[in-house]
Amino acid sequence: MTGQIKHVVPSQRRQFRVNAPIKVVIEGTPYDTINWSIIDFKVADYQGNLVEGDQLDITLVVPYQGFEVSFTVPAKVMVRDNEAGTLAGEFYDVGPRRREILESFVAGLVRGEMDSIDGMIRRMDVPVTPASLKPDTPLTPEDIERQERRRSIGAAMYVAAGVVFTIAVLMVFYTNFFQVKVRTAAMAAPTDIILAPATGNVKAEHTAEREVVDKDTLLISFIDPELEQDIELAGLRLEEALSNTAVGGDASRNETEEMKSARATVQSRRSALNVVSNTLKRQRDMMRRGLTTRLEMERAEADYYEAQSRYNDALQKLNGMSGRTTSLSYAEGEYSLLRQQRERLDIKAPAAGQIVSYLAPEGASVRYGDPVAIFQHNEPRYVEAYLTREEALSVAVGDEAKVHFPSHNETMRYVVEDVDYASQLISKKDGRVTLDQVGLSRDVLIRMTPRADEDEEIINRIVPGSAAVVVFNKPLFGR
Repeated sequence: MTGQIKHVVPSQRRQFRVNAPIKVVIEGTPYDTINWSIIDFKVADYQGNLVEGDQLDITLVVPYQGFEVSFTVPAKVMVRDNEAGTLAGEFYDVGPRRREILESFVAGLVRGEMDSIDGMIRRMDVPVTPASLKPDTPLTPEDIERQERRRSIGAAMYVAAGVVFTIAVLMVFYTNFFQVKVRTAAMAAPTDIILAPATGNVKAEHTAEREVVDKDTLLISFIDPELEQDIELAGLRLEEALSNTAVGGDASRNETEEMKSARATVQSRRSALNVVSNTLKRQRDMMRRGLTTRLEMERAEADYYEAQSRYNDALQKLNGMSGRTTSLSYAEGEYSLLRQQRERLDIKAPAAGQIVSYLAPEGASVRYGDPVAIFQHNEPRYVEAYLTREEALSVAVGDEAKVHFPSHNETMRYVVEDVDYASQLISKKDGRVTLDQVGLSRDVLIRMTPRADEDEEIINRIVPGSAAVVVFNKPLFGR
């Protein structure tokens, strides 16, 4: 008969219960147990008069390897089932010595060190026969050589695995402690956003996208309906002034030296007004893109208003000297100024390069300052990477870095040309440096150019805007 272990629900389990055979002597009568543990028991075929709650001394008899281990313990009847003929009781005041005996039997049965054989608990001792170290048949020299070869191959495999593991650990250590890996990088090229110089329509696009052009090549023409109307009206006024001058005779022959000087002053001040007008327009464009400060723009506005006032004063002085001659001069100047403004609506290439993309097709309506095209300069391309301030402490101008372009599967060597700590912190509104975000993001801009020995054809094949992964080497002993 083999002992069995009964497991109950964990929430109800108090102790391991075993069904190895022991006897419980109750009022002088021995009974076989159904199961038992170190705190209770259950017997079968009980015919006595005990009921639930009765207390008495019982004797436990454990048959162990031909001996009977017995001792008396006090118990209390917990359940009496007359129909099944069973009686369950609980031990109390067992004592440490007796409890140790029961625990040793239960533990041995649970672990399999003991088992019930022929109605008796026995220890499962399996004799061990020593194995002979001598081979059954003598080994031949070929067998010995084969075994040596296998051992050599096994040892080589273990050594190779150890070398590979060591190299992997060293690479991980080197990557984490001696390199800075940055994924926030991209290929860049000098580009300009072409803005609409006036509110109107795109008249014509004179070059195709990606067509390489030289500097000052006409790119886009614009039409300003209001300006065209002003030019037409100025032309009519000029014709009227010419007609009046012809009727009154050639008054220009009768001009005095003072009138000639006044006319020259008007012309010079009109030219100065054109210059400061262009400067003000350029400052407004740069202010919109965040490339200048508000102070510089206000200075340009002040220069423009001053030049305009000086021009008006000179014009009034000339008007006071002569009526018809001044009217003709004014009409000529106004017409010439308006035509110059029309010429400024033609956008020319700021440098040798190409239009990357047109943002507004021919005939489209645009407002002053709207982006209409992206112009890319034919200058050496570079890589821009954004680092945290802690990462940037390991990078200096002149350092080499390895740059990988995943989209093109190309890896090249680049040289750090500039480490800019401030450009990302300059306010585009007033040009001041804002310090509230310092160190909270990747606000250090690193600009890199390819090494001289890198293949220029591969560099030109990488499209600007392509993402890049940059690896910088940390200095071993700091800087």
